[in-house]
Amino acid sequence: MEKRGQFYLITAVIIIAIILGFVAITNYYKTKNYVEINDLKKELEIESSEVLDYIIQNPETNELDEFTKDFSQYAGKEVEIIYIINASGLECYYYDEDLIKQFQLCTTENRNVITSFNDYNYEFELTEGIDFYFIISQTIGGEHYVVTN
Repeated sequence: MEKRGQFYLITAVIIIAIILGFVAITNYYKTKNYVEINDLKKELEIESSEVLDYIIQNPETNELDEFTKDFSQYAGKEVEIIYIINASGLECYYYDEDLIKQFQLCTTENRNVITSFNDYNYEFELTEGIDFYFIISQTIGGEHYVVTN
C-alpha cells in the first residue's frame, strides 16, 4: 500500500512541474507589442546627425521635414515624438496618427527653448548653427516612458 501512495504523490509532483513549465515558457515567449524607445533614441540620434551633415553640405535642400515624418512613421502610432528644430527658425512639432504635422507650443528664454509635454517642461540649450532636439514618449501599461537627447 505504501508504494501506491508514493506513486500518486510523485505523479502529482510531475504533473504540477509540467504545468508550471508550460506557464513559464508561455510568459517567457509572450511577444512584446511595444517599441523600445531607448533603441529609437539611439537610432534618431545617429540618423539625425547624418541628415544634419547633409543639410550643412547642401544648404539649398531641407530634408528635415521629410526625415522627421518618415521617422515618426517608422516609430509607429504608439510612440509620440516631438521635434525641436532650430535651423532657419525655431520649430516645435509632432506628427499625429495621420502623419499630419502639428505644431507644439515652445518658448525661448536666455538661449534656451522650453516646451511642455505631459504636464512637464523640457528645456534645451540653443547653440550656434542648427539644433535638433526631440522628446520620445510611449505609454505602456498605464505608465509613461520618456527619453530626450
